Amino acid sequence: MQSNKDKQKNNRQYSSIHITVF
Repeated sequence: MQSNKDKQKNNRQYSSIHITVF
């Protein structure tokens, strides 16, 4: 599992796709 900070970083990459991974 990724930490919240990593999720926020990846959120920039996936922002165009809007994918949420738990």
